[in-house]
Amino acid sequence: MAEICDWILYDLKHMDPERHAFYTGVRPDLIWENITRLAADLELREKIIIRVPLLHGVNDDEANLEALRDFMTKRHLAHANLLPYHNMGIGKAREAGLVQEEFKMPSDEDLLRAAGQLRAAGIQVEIMGYEEDG
Repeated sequence: MAEICDWILYDLKHMDPERHAFYTGVRPDLIWENITRLAADLELREKIIIRVPLLHGVNDDEANLEALRDFMTKRHLAHANLLPYHNMGIGKAREAGLVQEEFKMPSDEDLLRAAGQLRAAGIQVEIMGYEEDG
């Protein structure tokens, strides 16, 4: 399937296995193994966009972003989309009778710092839904 796709959008939520398991309910081992296998193929690697939902205080700290940067550069992955958390789904979840944990949105400063950490390693970064000056 990957060969016929224009893009491969691949979410990485946290680079610490224990914190990944805490927030998602699963360890990231298989997720990381799969992306490593895809990235081993040069043609597929060029199609991969790593998507990172950024939650303030959860995965936007320098250590996690450094681990993400290292993970990406080791696999020669060059494209990332940062997806800033927003709370627009909280109200809809309540209406549906669901309880959804609410997180803090990253500040503009946090978003730009995160993008800068990745860009410093040559990774092309787009902050989704955010207009950067310049």
